[in-house]
Amino acid sequence: MNKYWLKRLSLSLCLGSGTLFSALVTAEQQCLDTVAASISDDRFEIQQDGSVYDATYGLLWFSCLYGQTWDDGECSGTATGLTLTEAYLYADEAVLAGYDSWRLPNINELQSLVEWQCVSPAIDTDYFPEITSGYFWSASARNNSSDQPTTLMVDFYNGRVRDTLYLNGYLILVRDM
Repeated sequence: MNKYWLKRLSLSLCLGSGTLFSALVTAEQQCLDTVAASISDDRFEIQQDGSVYDATYGLLWFSCLYGQTWDDGECSGTATGLTLTEAYLYADEAVLAGYDSWRLPNINELQSLVEWQCVSPAIDTDYFPEITSGYFWSASARNNSSDQPTTLMVDFYNGRVRDTLYLNGYLILVRDM
């Protein structure tokens, strides 16, 4: 994968324990040819309904993010951050690509999308062109250093897992097939 594309980069202005502002700006994805691709070319299959089938894990991902809709073969609208509660409520109600029973991915599923060869965003944009370099919600949690439960997020700038200190994050939904 040798790509240098312009993609949207999510920026967040943080103060204290919450995100006050987030915006999308143009940034260039960088992928290193000296690092082996971490995702095989035959792992994902793009579907005509806006979903992406993950043949390795038997999962179906919806390629549009929260705030976007599938329209005429592409995602339209603007990805919007939301709270964790809003993310769960949306997943419960979502009917996308003709399916219901969408959910937030667990941290392992979400981080499995990371392409370690790339940053800004750290994902294969052939299959997930809407993923920005922002923080994405997962359904996983752990106790932080203060022994308080915190939700885990993936930062798609570099693929790292973060303990959430943010009030808002982006959302990509998944379902079992």
